Amino acid sequence: RRARFRPMSPQALTTVLMPAYCSEATIEESVESVLAQTEPRLVLVVVDDCGPVHVEETLADVDDPRLRIVRHSRNRGANHARNTALQLARTPFVSQLDPDDLWEPEYLESILPCFADPGVGLAYSNTHIIGHPTGHDDYIGDPSVHPMDTFPKFAEQCPVPALTATMRTQA
Repeated sequence: RRARFRPMSPQALTTVLMPAYCSEATIEESVESVLAQTEPRLVLVVVDDCGPVHVEETLADVDDPRLRIVRHSRNRGANHARNTALQLARTPFVSQLDPDDLWEPEYLESILPCFADPGVGLAYSNTHIIGHPTGHDDYIGDPSVHPMDTFPKFAEQCPVPALTATMRTQA
């Protein structure tokens, strides 16, 4: 693994896990949406899953000490890339975002207060879908059943839009 290592800030609250493969068309905008959060105490770990165009080249103009880039020596898939980023997390919380998704600037500021309750291990929100082929404009069609927080219903329905999942690192 090659990496652009920078010391993680001890004040960071969340590590954002971002797998990347053949994402050069969208990743810069996704990264910028993370770095533009109104809650700035974050670290963004982008794991380049051995794509033909190195993420470090694509993000060469992004100069932010909160950005870390790690490159796998071979392609292992998005889940393995997320696990690589998770292994590097040293913050109380982890969030995930794919390199073709965007966060609104207030996402972290709005989701992190959910963890004031020590019994909360995972928090999520709805998401707006842009350009869905069948016209869906959000992920959670019926918000009346949320938050969904009991098993087995949670496991059966998998109600969490991945790009809005924030969880306690220890969980």
